[in-house]
Amino acid sequence: MYVSRAYYSADKRRDAFLAGQLNWLAPGPPSLHGPLQCKVRHGPRAYACAVAAEPGGRLRVTLQGDDQGLAAGQVAVFYRDGLCLGSATILEALDAPPPPEPTAACAPDVAAPLPASA
Repeated sequence: MYVSRAYYSADKRRDAFLAGQLNWLAPGPPSLHGPLQCKVRHGPRAYACAVAAEPGGRLRVTLQGDDQGLAAGQVAVFYRDGLCLGSATILEALDAPPPPEPTAACAPDVAAPLPASA
């Protein structure tokens, strides 16, 4: 067991996971294209997500949001337009890449040279 006061931190972002043990409610898997939502654990929040098939019958799921509570063994449930499509077990949480560093093109006020001192 880990106890921490700094559990949520910008350097610990998680927005993706690999999932397996797929359980679709309709015969055959649904189309993975188009808008999908995903709920993880028992919480009320549903994330918009992108889902891609991986080798071995697994899925790579990328959330449009940060969920630092993602962990192997949890269940993810997938929806489209409020209709439950099925579920999968999270096999591995994937860390999000770090945010890009500011550059002169996207943050001119940060990258501008300092004025010369008098």
